[in-house]
Amino acid sequence: MFLTIKKLHMWLGLILGIILIAESVTGLILAEPWLVGQSHDKPQPRMEQRQSTEIKGSSNEMKDQRSSALGIAKGLHQGRYGDINFKWLIDISAIGIIVLTLSGLYLSIPYLKRK
Repeated sequence: MFLTIKKLHMWLGLILGIILIAESVTGLILAEPWLVGQSHDKPQPRMEQRQSTEIKGSSNEMKDQRSSALGIAKGLHQGRYGDINFKWLIDISAIGIIVLTLSGLYLSIPYLKRK
């Protein structure tokens, strides 16, 4: 039973490790576009999008959207909560996930060579 769980853990780790690296790298690039040579300025929305956001409603409705569960989750993924900006913590977390996943994949190589 122990060996089965150990094998399952190793193979799930190898497969999901690749996905985890891709998620972390792309998330870091989206959070910090200067890493790939892009400017940090946000693109201007097209005219149709600008008009539709103006039609959506007053500032009270926008505050309601930010205080909803979806708005809070979106803000946390963008590295802010209300007026607090903790984008640096998101960047450090992404780098940590990349390093830990790569080291885990590297440490599994000797085990795979033995088999």
